Amino acid sequence: MVIHFKGAMDNADNLKREVQQQITDICGKNGFIEDGLHYTAETISECFYVQPDGDLYVGDELNEEISGHMLQGLMAKHKLIGDMEILIPRKN
Repeated sequence: MVIHFKGAMDNADNLKREVQQQITDICGKNGFIEDGLHYTAETISECFYVQPDGDLYVGDELNEEISGHMLQGLMAKHKLIGDMEILIPRKN
């Protein structure tokens, strides 16, 4: 899935920091286990990141509950919800 946030290119560095902070907050120091899979900040960063054009990439391989939780956290904490547009939906 690819999500565009209005003005994201102007604030791509801020969005990158916010995404990394969200990943750190969720994973903590040792990561967590969901559905028998161990998630760490590194593994989530591989499929949940800001692209060079400022859009947010959310890989289909990332559990939908985890990606949804991360998006909700970004929207609540950083007030991005009104500026969001899904450019490419999830495949599954």
